[in-house]
Amino acid sequence: MFTWLWRKAVSPALSGIKSVISTGYNSGIKPVFDALKTATGQVSSAFDTARKGIDKAWSKVSGIAKKPVEFIIDTVYGKGIRPVWNTVAKAFGAPELPAFKGFARGGVLAGQSSWRDGDDQLVPMRRGEGVYVSEAMRDPYERARLFAVNRAAMRGQSLAQYQGEGFAKGASSAG
Repeated sequence: MFTWLWRKAVSPALSGIKSVISTGYNSGIKPVFDALKTATGQVSSAFDTARKGIDKAWSKVSGIAKKPVEFIIDTVYGKGIRPVWNTVAKAFGAPELPAFKGFARGGVLAGQSSWRDGDDQLVPMRRGEGVYVSEAMRDPYERARLFAVNRAAMRGQSLAQYQGEGFAKGASSAG
């Protein structure tokens, strides 16, 4: 009796249910998920392409902007204003103008602010550089430590002496 019931009623009913579900999935659900998967990949690809385009354009703008600044500092100041001033200063005992020491040395922007004020500076930075908030820079120890770390890093020295045994040693927010 069980075999007859299985062959004549249960198995055909399950086959019908399977057929309906399979048809519904293959012609309704799967195409939608496939389209979403493709669209998601295309959106991701579009954002990556846009990022690369912006990076390339910004690199060109950055390079273009550097030239006039370097010209003013190196030529106008370094080879023009400074030597003329220093010649006159020597003759009259006035203080001389110092030579410009270069770019990208780290340090502190003048003034003070609070994080509540929001960002108010356009600051060119290199990948991997960090920023202290002004609240941290009010602490003389942190300020001196920043300058010491920058000096050591620019000389290629180890930064191990600046790392404590706490959270910061070897930690990275990059994951």
